Amino acid sequence: MRLMRVIKIMRTWYDLQEILRKIGDSVVDISWFSVLLLLFMYILALLGMELFANYARFDEHGNMITDIVARA
Repeated sequence: MRLMRVIKIMRTWYDLQEILRKIGDSVVDISWFSVLLLLFMYILALLGMELFANYARFDEHGNMITDIVARA
């Protein structure tokens, strides 16, 4: 019953409705920005893998092999 009272107050309190509407709009904008950011990070990760694929290799013990000659 107390929850219904809060809902009734929210319907009459127009400033609260406006704040909730703005929060909803912001969440939508943030979600689109997050999708673009993840896409950008994915593209840069693929680019980094392509550019630096043969410059760093590791042996079976996890030590980095430093005497790799890069192919042209």
